[in-house]
Amino acid sequence: MLRLRARCIPLVCSLFASVSCRSSAEPPAPAAEPTVRVTCIASRVGSIARTIDLRGAVEVAPGHHALVASQVPGRITSMTAREGDRVRSGAVLAEIDARQARDTATQVEAALAGANAATQNATVTADRTQRLFDRGIAARQELDDALARLAAAKAQADAAKASLAAASRTVAFATVRAPLEGVVLRTLRATGDLVDGTPATPILEIGDPAALDVLASAVPGDLVRLALDQTGTVRFEALPGRSYDVRVQSIAPSIDPTTGVGAVRLALVLDGGAPPIGLAGEAHVVASAQEGVRTVASASLRAARGGGSEVLVCDAGHLRALAVELGVREGDRVEVTSPLDDAVRIVAKDVLGLADGAQYVEAP
Repeated sequence: MLRLRARCIPLVCSLFASVSCRSSAEPPAPAAEPTVRVTCIASRVGSIARTIDLRGAVEVAPGHHALVASQVPGRITSMTAREGDRVRSGAVLAEIDARQARDTATQVEAALAGANAATQNATVTADRTQRLFDRGIAARQELDDALARLAAAKAQADAAKASLAAASRTVAFATVRAPLEGVVLRTLRATGDLVDGTPATPILEIGDPAALDVLASAVPGDLVRLALDQTGTVRFEALPGRSYDVRVQSIAPSIDPTTGVGAVRLALVLDGGAPPIGLAGEAHVVASAQEGVRTVASASLRAARGGGSEVLVCDAGHLRALAVELGVREGDRVEVTSPLDDAVRIVAKDVLGLADGAQYVEAP
């Protein structure tokens, strides 16, 4: 029995060695290729708007804005309007010291009274001399002298009237009034400040916040594509989630040689609250719309390794990268200008990180 066990032990060892050798010589089974779950969709054919992007700032439309200045020099004695006040056309905004103008008007009134009295006296004298001349009592020279004195008196009275009108206007101009209805945007002077009676020293700025434009700049290539009454939208970073409709109101006929751009005025369509004046934003104006354009979602695109863009084609269980050439972008759709067959289906989203040639299954 012991001799049998001794003979079996070498045999068992030999069998284990043989199995071990065969196991180490055979290659390991290949690991299963990972499968990704994707959503495959077809490209779309339809219309796409070709837009022009412009940057600009909100300002009051022409004819609804004014820098208000005094028409007479002097010191501001009172300010009756403050920033944010809504004023009507003709409302009093400020008063200028008008004592000297009133004194002048009083002197001119006195001069006019004297001129009127002289005219009345000269008229009576001329009439009497005319009757005496007609009766042959007065000489022709006497009549001519009387008529000359009457003409001189009338001229002095007319001059006094004109002076009084000018003095009265000066007194009236000392009261600064609103030239239009609107809101006081800024006060540029205060009580006690001196003004010189010219637009160089404005007192207030008034504008109508119900009539606003976006004044934007366009490069020459965009300027020639713009036309009056084209429409679009404008958005402001300071007002997230809010957009306003705009319409092209005017286009500059020339390019500024210094900046190389032309001015474009876009009328804001206000159907609610108005954006603050001076707020900068970006406008998208629809220059034209093209039909029969093939587009894909921007979420289906990714950067190609060699440059450009590509999509991932769902092809018989494997993903295949396909380079595409792009055109106009509108919202989340992008025009594909390179050939793309109707039957081709591409990964809809989450394309980053997916390998070219990877196996896939379609998500339900």
